[in-house]
Amino acid sequence: GQFQDHVVEFYREFGVGKFGLNKAFRIIEKEEGQPVIIDPIINVEHVYLNDIVGYELQKKKLIENTEAFIRGKEANNVLLYGESGTGKSATVKHLLTLPGMEQLRLIEADKENLSGLPALIRSLERQPLKFIIFIDDLTFDRDDPTYSVLKTILEGGVERRPQNVAIYATSNRRHLVRQTISERAGDEMDRNETIREKTSLADRFGLRILYQGLSRGEFLDLVDLFAAQHGCTLPQEQLHQQAIAWERHHGSTTPRTALQFVLSL
Repeated sequence: GQFQDHVVEFYREFGVGKFGLNKAFRIIEKEEGQPVIIDPIINVEHVYLNDIVGYELQKKKLIENTEAFIRGKEANNVLLYGESGTGKSATVKHLLTLPGMEQLRLIEADKENLSGLPALIRSLERQPLKFIIFIDDLTFDRDDPTYSVLKTILEGGVERRPQNVAIYATSNRRHLVRQTISERAGDEMDRNETIREKTSLADRFGLRILYQGLSRGEFLDLVDLFAAQHGCTLPQEQLHQQAIAWERHHGSTTPRTALQFVLSL
């Protein structure tokens, strides 16, 4: 009857089993010759848009790309890069809480173990849901074997990336690959080739979003906001003087630094 029709429609739209019941997952390291196992994250850390202060343009770009992805339109793989403590990971996770993102699922992949991703991506193509494979804090050593795996996935290789799978990654480095002192000291031709190779991986993310430290004014505005939230009663002039001293000592003007300062009072 009508109830059965609703159930069938629900399963068609949201999937069944663990994909229907959960929104976030992590990859468990696969054994040799075995398929990748993904494990539901039961206690998802809910990050809401209002919890992520500042970076409105960056959030807008990410949300627009993800909305296009949900609608089945051409969407980019995304690299969020820049200073630590600016909320890059939180911005990706908060997508799960937005209205209209009910079909979205997040699969956290360990940067140390990306070899099973091609097979996993193939298996997800048959699902009715949309999957973001999320790689947090992505940095490679030059000879890392998983570098070529990710490069192949981003390029598409012989197999095209299914339209219901996208790769989102965060990194504190623009070029993703650590450069050693010996590489910097090499001859100019080798050095230029190394730089091109490293840049090429980042360039394969169609959308690259930069997170820089806040301006002094933005940083102090955040300090005021966090101070009010935590019941701090210091006069603003004194609060700002101490915040500037803290920022100079810690060397960054990020939301994380502002919050750490207020919590230290």
